Amino acid sequence: MTRKIVTWFPIIFVTQVTIIVTVLQFTHAVEDSISSGIVKNYESSLSESNITSLSNNNGHSELPKLTVIGNNVYVAWIDDSLGRRDIYFRKSTDNGCNFGPVTDVSNQNGGSVDPQIAASGNNAYLIWEHTPGNNGAVYFTRSTDNGATFDKIRNIANNTGFNGFPQIAASGKNVYLVWHDASHGILFTRSIDNGTTFEPIKNIGGNSGFNGLPQIAVSAKNVYLSWTNNDEKKYGQIFFTRSTDNGNSFESPIELGVGEDHETGKLALSPRIATDRQTNNVYVVWQGGRIVHQNTGNINALITDVLYKRSTDNGASFDKAINLSNYSGWSTNPQIAVSQNNTVYVVWTNNAQQKYPQILLTSSTDNGASFDKAINLSNYSGWSTNPQIAVSQNNTVDVVWTNNATGNEETIFKNYGITNNCSSTNPGSELYKSKAVENSFLKQIKIGFVDPTFTFAAYDNSFYLFYEISNSSLESSNFTRYTDLLSSKIPQDTTNFKESDDIMLHLKWLLPQSDIDFITDQDVHKGSLIFSDKGVNLYDVLILSHQEYLTQREYDNLKKFVANGGMLILLDGNVFYGEVKYDEITNKITLVKGHGWAFNGKFAWKSIEERWANETSQWVGSNYLCCFGDDIIFRNNPFDAKHDEEQYVTNPKVKILLDYNATENEPNPRKFVVATYELDYKKGKVLTLGLYTDDLKGNQRFWRFFDSLIFQYALEDKVRR
Repeated sequence: MTRKIVTWFPIIFVTQVTIIVTVLQFTHAVEDSISSGIVKNYESSLSESNITSLSNNNGHSELPKLTVIGNNVYVAWIDDSLGRRDIYFRKSTDNGCNFGPVTDVSNQNGGSVDPQIAASGNNAYLIWEHTPGNNGAVYFTRSTDNGATFDKIRNIANNTGFNGFPQIAASGKNVYLVWHDASHGILFTRSIDNGTTFEPIKNIGGNSGFNGLPQIAVSAKNVYLSWTNNDEKKYGQIFFTRSTDNGNSFESPIELGVGEDHETGKLALSPRIATDRQTNNVYVVWQGGRIVHQNTGNINALITDVLYKRSTDNGASFDKAINLSNYSGWSTNPQIAVSQNNTVYVVWTNNAQQKYPQILLTSSTDNGASFDKAINLSNYSGWSTNPQIAVSQNNTVDVVWTNNATGNEETIFKNYGITNNCSSTNPGSELYKSKAVENSFLKQIKIGFVDPTFTFAAYDNSFYLFYEISNSSLESSNFTRYTDLLSSKIPQDTTNFKESDDIMLHLKWLLPQSDIDFITDQDVHKGSLIFSDKGVNLYDVLILSHQEYLTQREYDNLKKFVANGGMLILLDGNVFYGEVKYDEITNKITLVKGHGWAFNGKFAWKSIEERWANETSQWVGSNYLCCFGDDIIFRNNPFDAKHDEEQYVTNPKVKILLDYNATENEPNPRKFVVATYELDYKKGKVLTLGLYTDDLKGNQRFWRFFDSLIFQYALEDKVRR
């Protein structure tokens, strides 16, 4: 437990997101000098005309996905305009010139994320992940009338583990679904009746939760799957398998891209597959990389590239990998598509020679043997990321990506070929106009993020120095040596320990209408900022991080806050472990009891580890999982978490939302449960993440999960109360 406080890693924070659509078509000229298939340069080419907003609202509309069939363009995205994350859908029947009304397809409390879309004939199919719930779920729905209406949603995954990264493909009457299960790896099912029923789920690639990020493509009777595995090789492998009988059986997986050891510093992840139906060629791109040692100390830089392989025998074997990006800097998020005339398109995000990341596209007109110079599609002053690509039957190329040039996060989509033929009216924002204002009160809550200032002080070269010196002593009572270390002044500058800046920015982006404040342990101790003169809560939600040390008064005030009807969210494990007293005049804390010691101001003696163990179990629902050095692994591990400091469930009344299936990697493991859960206490609720979530900095999947909890409990639940 002697640790340094870790800061949250910043991710993308924006104030508003708008989905923009237009349509884009490219002409191609293969350069005589390019015969190796490696892209050498890029050229800027962008048309600003015919940009249409699909999501003119005050919420966040993000990460759209698309598919095209004939003249129909189907777009789905995640949107939180109604105080939750839902899957929204719009369609165009004229190649993206005009779009019909918005449909809220998921309409569920909490968070629906990672939508994917496919189409065949008159049918459109949607699949997505939803949390919170019993270990998450994968939902499916279909439209049999070209996207005009959708069936009732169905849970396909049956909650066998934390399910995510769903993918979908369709051909004729067959619908193929694949997703990642954090306990079992890559799961697959198919329907042979247009999605009316699905066959039993199959495990592809072995029973390993280390298999993830699956991709799928189909061509006639061939079904192609790829995924990333990081089990045996530290930096990952790209695996590929195929079925030649419509997904009835699959061949043994083969490796396409291999990440190597730490010294070599190579990695491979995020594969994408495409196939053309005339030649049955199979094309795979992925994000590869290398770690480069810098001259400035022991700092390493990560350089990523877009790597590509082609198979000309239906995926039985593959050519040698080539580097499509070949730039300095980062090239990430590759996507691939193939047109009816066998042109292969690859798009990705690159920040090599621009101030901000840009969207590059390259194409091949010789069945993927060689590629043209890359074109800069975005060419904006702001950053552009997360491209998606689809090609229609008339060879129109649709590319969509996220851009923040206006200061808001927007998604744009263009077409050169039919721009002048579009007469765009784009009706259909009625959903937002009629409901967004009506439900806007959902976001008007007051949240306090409590900085663990008492814990900062305890770690500031004080308490832990005493523990280190005195724990090895043979004395059992009345320690007087070094007890001056058991008092510590609260640092005025907590920059080096700041855990809350990034999550505060994220919450302000997520809930822009809410009142979100920083408060400190001192404020909760005094109580005047969290209670009115009459003892009424002044906040709807309090969020704690690493509150390892509290005063008795702070502890009581937090318990009172929940009893009054407040929502308390615990981000980290190892909370409420030691009691301190606080001197407002000197701004110092002094250990009272916990962490194996007690101190009366004169001498110290050996004592209990967790100060309020029984009481905390009753109203918080869990206790610190001691001890720090135990070899614990998580068999249901959607965030790739590593054992650090966790809470284990000690109250049978908790409602488990996500069980991490924690176990000791020992011959006779102890039985315990580490989980994200909720527990009602009197009029309020405690929501505990269970893990030390500061370690999950930069983990996008965790942030999506966290957002879903905020929508489900901080918004919906607080309004119901």
